[in-house]
Amino acid sequence: MAPNQQWSERTFAAWGFLAIALLQTPPFPSFIPSPKFPAIIVKIFSEDGMGKVVEIPADMTARDLCQLLVYKSHCVDDNSWALVEHHPLLGLERCLEDHELVVQVQASMNSDSRFLFRKNYAKYEFFRNPLEPRHLQFLADLDDSNIFTVTTGKKQHGAPSDYGFCIRYGILLYQNYKIPQQRKTLLAHFSAPVRSVSENSLVAMDFSGRIGRVIDNPVEAQSAAMEEGHAWRKRSQRMNVLGSHSPLHHSSLSSVIHIAQLWFHGRITREESHRIIHQQGQVDGLFLLRVSQSNPKAFVLTLCHHQKIKHFQILPCEEDGQIFFSLDDGSTKFTDLIQLVEFYQLNRGVLPCKLRHPCTFVAL
Repeated sequence: MAPNQQWSERTFAAWGFLAIALLQTPPFPSFIPSPKFPAIIVKIFSEDGMGKVVEIPADMTARDLCQLLVYKSHCVDDNSWALVEHHPLLGLERCLEDHELVVQVQASMNSDSRFLFRKNYAKYEFFRNPLEPRHLQFLADLDDSNIFTVTTGKKQHGAPSDYGFCIRYGILLYQNYKIPQQRKTLLAHFSAPVRSVSENSLVAMDFSGRIGRVIDNPVEAQSAAMEEGHAWRKRSQRMNVLGSHSPLHHSSLSSVIHIAQLWFHGRITREESHRIIHQQGQVDGLFLLRVSQSNPKAFVLTLCHHQKIKHFQILPCEEDGQIFFSLDDGSTKFTDLIQLVEFYQLNRGVLPCKLRHPCTFVAL
């Protein structure tokens, strides 16, 4: 390719931009703690830039540290949290594999580098939705190398996009994926399993008769989904007719009740929502809600499907003196955004897929 040849966004979308940084030896002096110093101080940063100092043993792995942070931060342990090695000056970062020793990784980092604690739903997505064997091809043995993601490709490396990608497949990665699955199997014997909202575990049901039945017809399922949305609206209307002694008016409550939800990110820009989706895995059903930039009274659902990020505007609409929210021009209405999200977690409706994974930040 000629040096002055221009890359188009369409070319990048079609072929991808493979960015692999191979670090054969640490560029900085390594320090391996001796038995006299079993405890090491590590500083972990969250997405909001706040840091937390943690004292860990020298043999603690990335998986163990993630579970420790999940416990201390009171997060949901869904095996989607990751420890990220971030190099801001180089514009590089990578997700540590579960078996890696945190102390050894920290020994190869410079003073400007840091560890980030964030969601990464794509961490083991390959094994949840594997490709056919004919799609796999051995490229290289990367046992002694680290694979990084380019985060500022346009500015620092002249790439067609800010983000590069690469795929690593190996038996050790698969073993890391299987460990939490085996742990779930063992815990299932002692406690009731937690039901997850996923494409495979939820189906459309009809309970209008004496016994429930599964709705196999997609058209009938969508119709039932719309009817359920109207039923929620009617139940809310009946509650409003009965009245409430709360000093907070219902319309005021519906406008603020979503603020504490993990999937609500407030007044962020469209570009910022893209960055968050990219960082947290870009898997099907990854979503967040934000305030609309063009309409202060509206909201936007940002959703990832087939590696593409789509935006759906949620508009307020008034009926009989009450405010509702809808993203399908009023066909399905909800009294607040929590009802809307819960509905589309169970029903695809007008969306390309159900809402599966909320983009989540945690304060350490």
